[in-house]
This record gives sequence, C-alpha cells and structure tokens, in this order.
Amino acid sequence: MELKFNEFEDSKKSICFIASSGMSLRNILLKSSLKTILKLQEKYNIVFITEKNYIETYDKGINFLQIKYIKNKLVLKISMVLNIISRLLFDKLNYTNTKKIQYKYDWLGNIYSRTFYKLRRIIPKSNFIFFIFRKIDNKLIKLFSPEIKIIMKRLNPIHVISLDPINKKEYSYLLHGMDLCNTSAVIKSFDNITSKGYIPCVPNNIFVWNNLMVKEASDAYGYFKPSIFAIGASQYDHLKLDSQLVKPESNQILYCTNSTDIYNDDHKNIDYIISFIEKFNFKLLIRVKQTDTIKRWQKYALLNNVAIYPNIIVDDDANKKCSDKNHQVSLVNQIKESFVVVSSYSTIIFDSLALKTPCINLGYTYTRHKNGWDITKCEGFNHIKPLIELDCVDNVRSKEELKSKVLHRYKNNFNNNEEKARKKFLNNFLGANLKNSSLNNLIDKLNLI
Repeated sequence: MELKFNEFEDSKKSICFIASSGMSLRNILLKSSLKTILKLQEKYNIVFITEKNYIETYDKGINFLQIKYIKNKLVLKISMVLNIISRLLFDKLNYTNTKKIQYKYDWLGNIYSRTFYKLRRIIPKSNFIFFIFRKIDNKLIKLFSPEIKIIMKRLNPIHVISLDPINKKEYSYLLHGMDLCNTSAVIKSFDNITSKGYIPCVPNNIFVWNNLMVKEASDAYGYFKPSIFAIGASQYDHLKLDSQLVKPESNQILYCTNSTDIYNDDHKNIDYIISFIEKFNFKLLIRVKQTDTIKRWQKYALLNNVAIYPNIIVDDDANKKCSDKNHQVSLVNQIKESFVVVSSYSTIIFDSLALKTPCINLGYTYTRHKNGWDITKCEGFNHIKPLIELDCVDNVRSKEELKSKVLHRYKNNFNNNEEKARKKFLNNFLGANLKNSSLNNLIDKLNLI
C-alpha cells in the first residue's frame, strides 16, 4: 500500500488517531488541540484514520487516511453474534442504574434491550467467560483484517488512539495496534460508560473527563487492568480562557432541541415560548440537534424574532454534520450571546455552565410513552443525577414554570450561592480543562513530548 501524505516521514514514528465518528474527529481538531497536533508533527507523523467526507472543514496539511472495514460477510455475522453475547455478559457485570431504567422501560426500543431484560437473571456474571468470548472474537477479527494489519505496520506507530472505542469500526485498528505499540481510548461523552459502556477491545490506557468517570471506567474495565486518567474534554478547552468571561446584555433565548427518542416535546415547548416572546421583546434561537433533520423545523423559519441554526437544509448525514468544526464553535458563540439556554437532560448543561449562562432543564413531558416511560425517569441515570441536583440549574416541571424561569433569568444571572455551585461543579467535572487543554493532558500522561 502506498501512503501519500503531506507531512509523512519514514524516519519518524507515528501517532495514529482512529476517528470513525464525526463528533470525535471534530472534538480532537478544535483550535486548542490543533496547535498541539502541529507541534507534535515536529517529532512524530500524526495520522487521522477517518472517513474522507468528515475532513472538509479542516487543514489539509494534516495527514488523513481513509478508514477501512472488514468486508467478509460471514466473518462480520459471526463477530456480530460474539459481540451480542459479549455485551450481554458485560451488561450483567456492569448493570448500572442507567441500564436498569433503560431496559426496564424499553427506552432504547430495540430487540437487544428487551432480550437483556428478559434474560438478565440467567446471564452468568463472569469476567472469565466474558474474557474468553472477547479472545475468540479478537482472533477472528485479526485473522480477517490483513489489510488493516499492513496499514498499521506501514505507519510504524508509537501510539494508536481510538477516539470512539465503543464504536466497533475502530475495533480492528486497536487490535492490531496492541501488537505494535501502546494503545489508548478516549471516552467522548459523559454518558458513554454507564449507558453503553461495552468496548470490544480494552486498550492499555483510557482517558475520561473527570474523576467520577475514572471510577466508572475502573468499575467497567478494571478486569483488563488499563491505566485510567482524567484529562477533561476537548470541547471544553475554552474553559480556562472563559473563566474571566463577562456576559453581555442579551434578549436571546437559546433553545437546544434533543433527539426524539430522548425528548419528543420540543415542538410543543417551542410553540409555547413563541406565544410570549413578542410581549417581552425576546428573540428565540432554535438550535437543531446535530443528529436531527432540519426539515422538521422549517415551519419556524419565517416567524418574527425566531431563528434556526443551521438556517439551511443541510446534508442529512448526521455523522458528517457532527464532524464540522463550526458546529462546536457556533455553540459556544450562541451560548455567550444568550441570557438563558433551554434543553432537556443534555450535555448542553455542561456547555451553559462553562460559559456562565443560566440553563433550564425541561423536567416534564406532555405525554407518557409506551411501557410507562416518562422523561423524568432520566433523573435516575448515573450521568444525569449530578446535573439536575445543582442549585445553579433550573429544573422546571411545567410549561408555566418554564415561562417563569425564563422571565427570572432575563433579569437575574446567577446569585452568589448559584455561582458557587457553578464553580464547584466545573471544578469537579471539568477541572482538568481549567489547568490545560485535554490533548496536552493526554500527551503529558503518555510522555509524548
């Protein structure tokens, strides 16, 4: 295989970032990380193994390689069965509060969740059996991915870093990387360990946001004895600079929609907010969830004092939308320009608090869904509980309370107690970002410079 890169030198070792998802690529290539990557290129070849259509908004001076997948259908089917069995075993070993609620109420709405809940009492709780199934799958995948083995050898890596280790697309690269060098995984989201958690190949090191996630990762993957470090999250690298941020005066409400499988009442809430914004001279910016289709929101495009982001019909490839670096940059700017942010059980709470902007969590629903599922059940999720218990988050229980809190926040930012709670939360959950960028923290832990 011939490699044609901009900055590749055969005499150098390589650091390979595997980015099968658009979001993980975007986060690692934000401005703060990009500076570090360019500095690393003085000593190493830096290679991003990802999808070609994810890189359109990034510097072409960086080395990109199209990610490869196993094509043997029989092998893929066998591996899929092994992974399903492995995940059943893993979830029995790591039956978190989040999973208990999700599976009981069939929140995920798929065959796997129903199967696990029905079989949960007879599934053996055994790390050894889980380990054996992973060994079998590892042997199979390594045997039938010779092209990836050749690629990894040619790259001559000193380190292979999976940016979305829960995604099985990165599995084979980590496997071959473990035969050649040190390997790591970066957990991209604050809910990934307790809600999903299953990693097909546990590498030497795991990097997470904070010390709470260190414990979660230790509980989930401790049998494989990885080193686990809290390094922050790339999308919050602005935290150190914005610690002195002074909020400008604003009349803008930022409403961040959620996935329909999490919260299905965004349209009703937006209609209600629109009913009173003119009276109070508010502007409403509707930020459509990155995995959603913009077409569902076009009816608001021509209304007075209402804007939609993105404001055009974009490609419906959710992963491609997630990969755009402007997505995260625009979120930071939109939060800064708003006096309040409205969302439902979302990581947007992290973003709002990081930028000194009051946030309202929609802790109610208009309708009860199948099997008794209600959005407030999310409050039992491991990753949500610390968010909604905060004094600095307005957890509203009705549309009337939503209006009341919006009006309150228009006149009042955080009071002294709320500001103390906000700072304490950021120190506990994003403290690593207050000291350094997440990529610099990662590099420091691996002694790469």
